[in-house]
This record gives sequence, structure tokens and C-alpha cells, in this order.
Amino acid sequence: MSEKVESEGAPIELGPGIQRIRIDGPDKFEDETQLAAIVESALRHLDGRELGPRFRRDGKDGLDVDFTYDQATPRVALEITAIHDPRLRQLNSELKRLEADLSAVVERESLGQWWIGIVEGSRRGDLTEPMIAFLRSKRDVPGVVRVDQSGDHHGDPEDAEALAELFALGVYAMARFGTRSEVFVFPPLRVDHSARPNFEPELTGAIAQNAAKLEAARPRETHLVVCHDRSDLSADPLATPPPELPDAIDVLWVTFGYYQAKYTHRLWRTRRGSGEWELLHQPWGEPNRIVRP
Repeated sequence: MSEKVESEGAPIELGPGIQRIRIDGPDKFEDETQLAAIVESALRHLDGRELGPRFRRDGKDGLDVDFTYDQATPRVALEITAIHDPRLRQLNSELKRLEADLSAVVERESLGQWWIGIVEGSRRGDLTEPMIAFLRSKRDVPGVVRVDQSGDHHGDPEDAEALAELFALGVYAMARFGTRSEVFVFPPLRVDHSARPNFEPELTGAIAQNAAKLEAARPRETHLVVCHDRSDLSADPLATPPPELPDAIDVLWVTFGYYQAKYTHRLWRTRRGSGEWELLHQPWGEPNRIVRP
């Protein structure tokens, strides 16, 4: 059976000149490819390792892992999974549709560049028409427009009734910064900022669920990538100790999105037996560091 070689796609570099990449509406394979590229880049910058071509497996040749790198030395197997809340995933999908609906109107009517934050628990069907009406109402208002629930930006007094409705429906903030007509809707926002102190149970579960398929990829070096996709679980490395990895897994990576690790390191690594987290990729340029809880 011929092997499918994954293309490298857009470069994701964790060293100097890092690029922030936005993918509109990624499917499962696009998500996995982007996460695989993050690990490849990390190994390149941290360890000086080039893994070479990426082969998608997913059941091919009896291997259930997502990717193998069979020209690497040693050969490598990579499995990708996620800790996520199905309700938030559904809302995120709905917000992408909302973004598309608003973009169609904004682009057709030249309403400017809007950035919009929506809180958890919102419903796309309730938001679309009131939001379109508000964006249209600002067509002839010059300059920057900013409104939010925090109280820092109240908007014009005549907008009070419309904003009260939008805030009640789940809009947290809206801002128009430019004249280029487009809309960006952020992933769902968690306003109360409460979070369980750690995600150790979820991490342990992800390891248990994926150990067998990585064991089947031996004698390759095995890597498990866990995408932390829960805003209600803390991203504090001191609260979630590095787990004891089974023999089937050599390296564990944890990746965090913007809203899970807004101001701190967004990539963690631990190796079997190390007892420590390596904290990598701090978006504001802070150095990598080691944490031993």
C-alpha cells in the first residue's frame, strides 16, 4: 500500500520570527496537521532534530496512530488527541457560521473591520439579526467603535437599548478598527474566569485511551500530543504534575490555545521518567523554563 505523505503546510516556527496562524474552520485533519507541525518545529528548535516526511496512518498498514515519520532516526510515531467540552465545540462551530453570516453582510455593504467576542452559552440564531442591525447603525460613524460588557467602553447613549439586548444575548465585546470590511469572531469567551485547579484526571484519561495504539507502533519512538481545549480547567503547570508515562509512551506534549494560556507558555513537554514539565513557546518572548511540581 502506498503511503500518503503529508505536506508541510504553512510554516509554524517556535523560534525567532514566530508566526501566528489562523485557520478558518479547520476540519479534524487540518487540526491534526497543524499540531503535528508544532511538534516538528519544537523538536527542530529544541533538539536539532529533523523528522522528515510526515506519513498519515489512521488505520493504514495496521497502525492506528495519526502520523509516523519513518525516515527519522529513530523512527517516530505521533498520536494527537484533545481534552475538550463537546458543548463548547458545538458553540465554536456555530460561531464560525455566525462569522460567515456577518462577513457576508459586512463585505457586501462595506461596514468596516469588526472584531467580536461572544460568551459561552450564546445561540447563533438569536444573535444574527440584532448584530447585523447594530453593525449597520455604525456605517456612517467615523473612526474606532468599541463597546463591551466590562464597562470600559459603554458606546453612545443612543445605543443603550440595542447594546442591552446584545449583551443579554451573549455579546461580550465588539470593536471596529479598520476600513477593510471583514469580521472576526473569537472562540467562546468564559467571563467568570473560574477554573478547576488542574486537569490531571483528563490528562490521565487521554494517556490511558491512547497507550495501546502507540504501543502497536513500536519499535518507533512514541509521542502523544494532548490539545487542552477547556477554558474551565486551569493551565497552571504547578497544579497538574507531569504524569508517570506508561512504557508505551516516550514523550507527552500538551498544547494550549489562546484562551487556555493567554499570557503564559502554550506548549508543555515531559518525557517518561523525567518528572518535570518543559514549558515552551511563551507568546510574549519569555524564555523556556523547567517546572518540577
